Amino acid sequence: AVYYLNNSGGLGDEQAQRAQEECWTEDCGGCLRVYDNLASASASASSYSDVEPIAGRLVLFRSDLVEHEVLPCFVRPRIAVTVWLYGRIVK
Repeated sequence: AVYYLNNSGGLGDEQAQRAQEECWTEDCGGCLRVYDNLASASASASSYSDVEPIAGRLVLFRSDLVEHEVLPCFVRPRIAVTVWLYGRIVK
């Protein structure tokens, strides 16, 4: 689980969300890149989705099954809480 806590500058919830969406651009970086595990084994056929680090966004996925990486930030810090849950799988 990843929950983004990027600074909203003291704005209210709705205003902060709108400000984050309006001011974040691809040039800012910091996306979570999630690779399509069903993509072809060919290195040139990599398929992925980038999740923008917008404040208040929660991303849930099985990190042990889904290949992913965090891209570098270029403009401002990316602040997030990341949680890993471990345990036995009961069948």
